[in-house]
Amino acid sequence: MGDAYVPDVLLKGLSNHCPQLRSLTIGSRHSFSSFSISEEALSMMVRNTTELQTLNLGTADSSMLLQDLNWLSDVGNHCKDLRSLRWNVSFNPHSFPYTTKFQSLLLPFTSLTTLSLSGLTIHLVFAMLEGATHLSHTLSTLILKEVGDSDQIDESAGYLSLIPALFPCLEHLELHCYSHQILNRCMSNVLRGLTKLDVVVISSVGAVLEDKDIEGGDSSGFPDPTTQTSSWFKDEVQGAVILPALRYLKLDSVRVTNDLIKAIYRSCPNLAKLYMLSYFSRIYTPIDFSLIRTLANSLSQLNTLHLQWIALEESQTLIKEFFDKQTLMHDVEIVYLAPLRCELGETSMIASDYEDEFISIKISIHK
Repeated sequence: MGDAYVPDVLLKGLSNHCPQLRSLTIGSRHSFSSFSISEEALSMMVRNTTELQTLNLGTADSSMLLQDLNWLSDVGNHCKDLRSLRWNVSFNPHSFPYTTKFQSLLLPFTSLTTLSLSGLTIHLVFAMLEGATHLSHTLSTLILKEVGDSDQIDESAGYLSLIPALFPCLEHLELHCYSHQILNRCMSNVLRGLTKLDVVVISSVGAVLEDKDIEGGDSSGFPDPTTQTSSWFKDEVQGAVILPALRYLKLDSVRVTNDLIKAIYRSCPNLAKLYMLSYFSRIYTPIDFSLIRTLANSLSQLNTLHLQWIALEESQTLIKEFFDKQTLMHDVEIVYLAPLRCELGETSMIASDYEDEFISIKISIHK
């Protein structure tokens, strides 16, 4: 379906006939790019549905919702029970003059536990967050998707570093589409400051999580392979990152190595689910399977570490070549999955797919 406009009369009828509406999603389930609505229609909607708890809002053209942003204040003022706000924006961030307006947008919200902002530049996002310090003890889930500021590396990293101070009670953190340069400057400090984290999902364009030089590489947009990058989980200067509450970790665009996985185990003693997507399997050296062999032969140790499964995305050929030569088939189950990309809303689906399966290790690979 192409872009479509949601007529005001439709929202008016919905709000008049469903005053006890608890959840409203405008746009498709996973990609909020199919619908546009007017600011007046949305304001009218929330005034009549005061019991709304979840609002998922996305537009193909947000110009109508960016005139004066009064609709967002209406949401906060009328929907006092709102727990989850997801707003996907599509506009030119360099032509948007409302930074000061953003500082007060989240002030009326007092009950938010989930906030997802996609498409806003990082300085606009933090204008909103810094104006809503009253949410520091209620917000448990924060999902941010980058746009427009990837060239402002130090500034963006500085903003992200403020997350632990603003929201120390976060249990679920997702950061999507930030460059590896930005993440490598701040993620150690971000993770170290959020000791209550239960779920962490990171997706990046070419995130490299190790403290060694990388050999190889090409000109396809990946980071300079000769650039030495720091590890998020191993910091010799500031001490180790320990996340005692972390149960689920998903990393997108990582180079999977023994050192990285071992560092994660040391940092996350109660980790139950580890999911990795590697963009480097066709560019750098293949995954080192010696750790998988060690894990498969040490199931009792895995149980002690609470680990339920590992999903590593690699090429089907590499996985088959390795396991055809091993005698570990009774310990390791290979799961064939189409290539997955880290999109908003996908995490819970992936995690729940294997909730009831009694398995120690999962290998997720390309079809």
